[in-house]
Amino acid sequence: DYTADCIACIANVPRNNVHVISNVLPAVYKETDNTPITDNQWINITSVAAPFPHKNLDIIPDVLKELKYNFNIENVRFHVTIPDNSPVWRMIKQKLEDYKLIDRVINHGRMSQTELAKLYRSSQMMFLPTLLEVFSASILEAMYFDLKIVASDFPFNSTVIGDAGLYFKPTNAQDAADKIAKIITNDNLKQKLSKRMNERLSDYGNYEEHFEKTKQYLVEVGNTIN
Repeated sequence: DYTADCIACIANVPRNNVHVISNVLPAVYKETDNTPITDNQWINITSVAAPFPHKNLDIIPDVLKELKYNFNIENVRFHVTIPDNSPVWRMIKQKLEDYKLIDRVINHGRMSQTELAKLYRSSQMMFLPTLLEVFSASILEAMYFDLKIVASDFPFNSTVIGDAGLYFKPTNAQDAADKIAKIITNDNLKQKLSKRMNERLSDYGNYEEHFEKTKQYLVEVGNTIN
């Protein structure tokens, strides 16, 4: 509803001219093994996104810096999926070199969903610093693979994640690091978030309902035009 309200406002059209249908967990993952792969050395955090400016991925080196120097956490490693020739990746690399943290971000480039599934299984958290979304499928993927979520505090995230994740002030690296540190150091919180994510995910797995809602709205639009 929040997204639809914003689109209607920006496009200057009546609110009932805009309809947003909830995303669903990609079908390929429904039969995919989501058993965690243990890593005793690193806390692996994924940020799966294309390097568009609104994804805000260049905040990651600053979050790593905060984790190391303000929270004394040095075994965090981020995983991104950015083309090597991207200006965003060059910016991230430069910051990492400046902070002497170059080994703390692994760039996998473009990945297939099968490859992503293995990465998710090997990770413990997902970091979503995005400044603009409609409905990120990454949220549902994180829930399916039990990746604890730390996301920017916007309604387009909170209306989907609910109380199944933690939120940080957008563009504030220290606050993001604080939320990540809270999850890392609190096993009880991890258990609560896992339970809540499983409950939330049950709302986003009905493919037939998703198709029917899409079809129903398209028919409604078609009848209006006719």
